[in-house]
Amino acid sequence: MSKIILYLMGAAVVLAVAFVLHVPVLKYFTAPAKSSGYFSYANLNDGVEGDAYSIEKILHGWVLEVFYDAQKEQYLILTEFVEKDPDNYSDRHLITLDRQGQHLETVGISQDDLEKLLDNPALQPVPLDNERRYVPEYSFDQSPGTIDLEHYTFQEFSQWPGFYYYFPVVYSDWTGTAYLKITHDTEVFKVQIPTDYYGGFLYTAGSVDGQVYFRTRPGETSGLAFLEVGESSYTSDMDGNETHREGYGLYVIRRK
Repeated sequence: MSKIILYLMGAAVVLAVAFVLHVPVLKYFTAPAKSSGYFSYANLNDGVEGDAYSIEKILHGWVLEVFYDAQKEQYLILTEFVEKDPDNYSDRHLITLDRQGQHLETVGISQDDLEKLLDNPALQPVPLDNERRYVPEYSFDQSPGTIDLEHYTFQEFSQWPGFYYYFPVVYSDWTGTAYLKITHDTEVFKVQIPTDYYGGFLYTAGSVDGQVYFRTRPGETSGLAFLEVGESSYTSDMDGNETHREGYGLYVIRRK
């Protein structure tokens, strides 16, 4: 065996050992201090109660569009659920909320009914307050003052070292927990959600995947808003079961 091969094998071993050893270092330096208050941040997926407002999750799935029916004073949310109902199968569903954000009904909707719905002149789209983007273009910095990243902790690496065309590769992306301050009207919510860090070389040019958006209706006076938690990607196993970010879906922020 030539010295070059031995050197390459030795270098690969050194890199692998250094990678494993620096994991506890990352955990140590990103772990929040006990006095920081981050341990009291609420899990967004479970909903949050504030003084004047509350945040409630209303769907686990893809948000296709959110409308406001000015005649009926109702919100209509067009969605595709992650988990299908075998007894009431439909690719798309329509969730109806009243003007205060209380759930009225959830029904499957066919393409013909959807086309009739979209022809209704009373429907007004409820737009995203910021442009939908994906990493590395989008991070929590896109919504300063509304959604602020307070802290981020390391949990585990997305991929462990491996070989790419016989070359050893050390990946620098990981998953973790984002601690957020969400400001709406007079309320400041402190929440946490799992998210992803996309690391650059030695983590010098990385970004934290935000994918959290506000939807508000211009001129709305009820104080209602929507908080949409998206993701840049998801995984699926051999059986087709999908694994999405915890907290994925749409939330309503409404007065208590």
